[in-house]
Parts: sequence; C-alpha cells; structure tokens
Amino acid sequence: MFRFIGVYLVLVTLLGAPQAFASEENWFEVEVYVFSRQSNDTEQWPVDAAPADTRKAIDLITPVIATDVAGLNSALNGCDAADWATRSDWCSKQLQSKTKAHPDVIPPAVGAAKPTYAKPGEGAVLLASNQGQFDKIIGKISREPGVTSLLHMTWQENMLPRRQARPIRIFAGKNFGKQYQEDGQLVEEHDDLMQHFSNLTDFMGPQGEQPVWQLDGTINIYLNHWLYIETDLVLREEGDKARLKGTLEDDMAGNQTQDAHNQGAEQAQADIPPPFLYAIHMKQNRRVRSGEMHYFDHPKLGLVIQIRKMKKPDQHQTRAQLLHPAPQGTQ
Repeated sequence: MFRFIGVYLVLVTLLGAPQAFASEENWFEVEVYVFSRQSNDTEQWPVDAAPADTRKAIDLITPVIATDVAGLNSALNGCDAADWATRSDWCSKQLQSKTKAHPDVIPPAVGAAKPTYAKPGEGAVLLASNQGQFDKIIGKISREPGVTSLLHMTWQENMLPRRQARPIRIFAGKNFGKQYQEDGQLVEEHDDLMQHFSNLTDFMGPQGEQPVWQLDGTINIYLNHWLYIETDLVLREEGDKARLKGTLEDDMAGNQTQDAHNQGAEQAQADIPPPFLYAIHMKQNRRVRSGEMHYFDHPKLGLVIQIRKMKKPDQHQTRAQLLHPAPQGTQ
C-alpha cells in the first residue's frame, strides 16, 4: 500500500541538486511529517525497549504546547541560543520545571503563532504551520487507510558537523503520563497522591507526573560534506504484556486464567495480564541531498522529511529571499 509513496516522493524531487558547503554557516529549512499506521506485521516488540535519549536535544515544541505561559516565559528568558548550543539538557529541564501541565493530546500541526524566520547568530527557530510546503503530500498520505497523522513541523537552523550538532526534540500524539510510566509499566497508585500536593511539587521541582508521549525522540541533522539525518524515534502503543508475546505458554496461561475464574474471583484477577505500553523504535541514519524529499519507512511509522538550502539569515530578508535568492543584477 505504501510502495507508491517512495516512488511519488522521488518523482516530485528530481530537481534536487548536489550542494556545496563553502561558507562558515550553512542554513537550511527542515520540514517533517510523521505518521503512524496500522500494520498486520506479527513482529514481537521487546518489553524492555529503552526510551529515546532526548537529554541533549533542543526543544522547539514545549513553548508552543505549554499551558503555563508565564512560567514558560521565565524559563525561556533564562536560556539564549548559546545556552541551547552548549547546555541544552539544562535548558530542557528549565522548560519542564516551569511548565505545570501538559496537554492530553498534541494536535498534529505544531508551529509558531505567527510567521517567523531565523535570525543571524541565533539557533534553530520553529516556523508557523502555514510556512510549510507539505500540504499536498500530507493530504495524499493521510487519506490512506490506517494512517494517523502525528506531527507536522518546520524549522530553520544552521547545520553543523556531527560533534557540534544538537538534535531537535520530536514528540507528539497522546500523553500517556497519567496511565503509564516511561518504562511502560502502569503508574503506581501512590503516584496519584502527588496530584494532591501540587504546591509542594512546584516548590520541589518536577517530581510529579511526567509526560509519556505517543511519539517521542529526536531528529539529528548534521553536515559532513554531505547532509546526514539520524532518527531516534519511539512510538508507544498500548497492549497486553503477556498476550502480545504470542507463545504457547501464554495460551496456556490464558486457559489457566479461565479455569481460575471458576475457582474464585480473586485468583482469576491475579492471573489477568496487566496492560503495558510498548516502545517501538525507529532508529536510522541516512546520507541525503538538500532539496530532495526523503521517506523513512517502518512497519508502524512513516517519516517524510525535506531539507531546503537557504542563504545565511539577514535581519531584513524575507523567507522567499532566503530560499529563492534573486539572480545577480536584480533586487
């Protein structure tokens, strides 16, 4: 069903050309669309899959979806572009500690409140949703059966070598934080008591509920003669820990559970497998060309990304001038 997507993306990006990187700063505009899809794949996902490492990632999404605007502004004022480049882990913690609540669901389209552009000497900047170019592609893919749009966002940044590059934090979809811990286990009952001590929690820091997003991870784009894209994404999916293993032992356990029901309600309850939140990884590394459309495939996830070369930002340049500079001799 999805084979046509790769062919379609190749056809619409044949104009992409090799890029030369001679200047000190190499600015690009990045557009990303991530979607989940139903799959008949019988692969067994591990129950001990570690979450994606987001500690050093730059968070462009929290400032848009946060509900505690005053506290968030305070956190943002404490981190400038240099801080995000040198101690992004600390900046991310500031954002989390100043944000009292997270939404239950993040809308797929994430963008700045109004059109915006990169500025000289600053770091990555999130653009408004209407500044993207993926409307037709998203419309085509989202109409496919079983597809659910998770995230569409566009940003501008100066691409750096791998050792200097900082990944962009990607998270979207449903927040499972009230039901599950990050390791997939159900939230313990005593954790619910912390909700009654919100004032104390604010004083001590983010000790209460932490968001557990349906989609979470990072996209790292770096420059080494060519552009490279590294994805470290996790899709979380609810399931039955024992039943999804699909082994003979599990079938026997199910039969024992049914027999136990006849022997007593308490024993039957004890034998019921607990719900579990699976973490399904999509970890890939690919060399790419600017201007081309790239499709990352996975049984449960799809990612479409385009990296568009732009001129070094200037305070007085418009986005059109950055992406499509005027020919020599014209203004």
